[in-house]
Amino acid sequence: MTLRLLLEDRRQDVLADWHKRSQAVHSEGMRALMGRGGDQFSNPVKGVLDEATASLYAALLEGADREELVLVLDTPVRLLALQGLTPSQAVGFVFELKHAVRHVLGKEIGKRGLEREVLALEQRIDEAALVAFDGYMGCREQLLRLRTNDERRTTLSYLKRAGLEVSTDAASSEGAGQRGANG
Repeated sequence: MTLRLLLEDRRQDVLADWHKRSQAVHSEGMRALMGRGGDQFSNPVKGVLDEATASLYAALLEGADREELVLVLDTPVRLLALQGLTPSQAVGFVFELKHAVRHVLGKEIGKRGLEREVLALEQRIDEAALVAFDGYMGCREQLLRLRTNDERRTTLSYLKRAGLEVSTDAASSEGAGQRGANG
């Protein structure tokens, strides 16, 4: 039996172990949220992450390329980027799949001589983690830009209310660093 067939056969066990391990990577608040039961409507974060891990599992078994991994990981990574988690907390769940596979299939891997296939799977998991990290950092950069632009608009608004003349060209091109004042 190949590793893929074994992983398909033990899918529910591996996913359950992966979910349990993934919760340990997240912050206390995120663990509490993930630990709450319910469906995707009563606990949408858990619903999104459960769906994403199942999709990632399937994509990894099918040998998905980088583009497919980006699509699978986009929603959960965006969600985790909004939670204010550190990069390791946000993408650490991907690495936990390695531990789940070895925990659930440990004896069978050695008995069936599947070590080489497991190493290949672990390389694909590493690639998925890098894809998740790239996506996370892109989202965090976008959030930072949005916050910076919002702060800039707020500052300009305050200056205008105070009766100060503000050159929006200078403010936007130099990060609101140079302002003219009349009066």
